[in-house]
Amino acid sequence: MLKIDGYTRIANMHGMVGNFVESSKFTVAGHTWSILCYPNGRTCPGFVSVALKLHHIVDDDAIPRASQAQAEVRFSLVPQHHYGLTLPLGEPHEKRFTRVFYSGVTEGFDRFVVRKELEKSWYLKDDGFAIRCDIAVVNKLVVKEPVVRPADLERLGMVCNCNDDMCTLHHTLSFAQVAKLKFLEFFLGCFPLREFINIQFINP
Repeated sequence: MLKIDGYTRIANMHGMVGNFVESSKFTVAGHTWSILCYPNGRTCPGFVSVALKLHHIVDDDAIPRASQAQAEVRFSLVPQHHYGLTLPLGEPHEKRFTRVFYSGVTEGFDRFVVRKELEKSWYLKDDGFAIRCDIAVVNKLVVKEPVVRPADLERLGMVCNCNDDMCTLHHTLSFAQVAKLKFLEFFLGCFPLREFINIQFINP
């Protein structure tokens, strides 16, 4: 969570679009992150922007190396206590996205909240507000499907290449057999063809 105290002073100090304040680094799922807040917008003036940054991994030998992670991210404004109540009521202002992060690159929302709306909302108290960031790192195991060969199907008893007309297994069809099937389909379309397959075709 990033808490901004002295919002007016910070907004004036970082008055240019693209200027930001950054949280301390924290660790989630073995990766190091930080939250960035742009009081006057990252690219869009009149908005408060937020972003998340993935940092390089630093080994014991102090040599940084690249990091990568796919994460589901949710930014939300934290309700404040006013007059004994947590305000505003209802669902908080939040936005979320899923992205592949690369070390050194920031990802977030340029138009997270309109600055004037934030300044007159219950989220601002004593010239301060807080942004919460929830991160869920997604680990995907990609398994390449093997190519299924006719021999594998035959070994599993799913197809058969024999020439026995009395065999009850499914047979792979040659080009000539497929042509004969189309011929039967045209003239005997009203009959189920599976009753003819095993008795009509003899391999040439």
